[in-house]
Amino acid sequence: MNNFFNSLYKFRGITTRKQYWRFMFKLFIILFGVGLIIGYYEIPINGLWMDGLIFSLNLIFLPAMLVRRLNDCMLSPWLAIIGFIPLISLPAIILLGCIKSGKIIYVSAESI
Repeated sequence: MNNFFNSLYKFRGITTRKQYWRFMFKLFIILFGVGLIIGYYEIPINGLWMDGLIFSLNLIFLPAMLVRRLNDCMLSPWLAIIGFIPLISLPAIILLGCIKSGKIIYVSAESI
């Protein structure tokens, strides 16, 4: 757990699939818990407030995790920008969690 909080803001290094999915699960639990608390106590909020909360949590925690996962997959860290494009971000984040670590094979035109 200590390693989880120490590496939230580090962009260098790698994150394995196991670490990536643990992070996503913990982020989901946090967001789900906030939603339950707001629903249980019937806190009057509009949808924009909740969307802003979800976006700010993702803006704080997600970029470093995506960059480290991309490093582990031997992909460009600049692809983490995809995580902030609506309608593309969710499938891209799920796909990124399914790629095997360091097993990307590039086929050159000479080998065909």
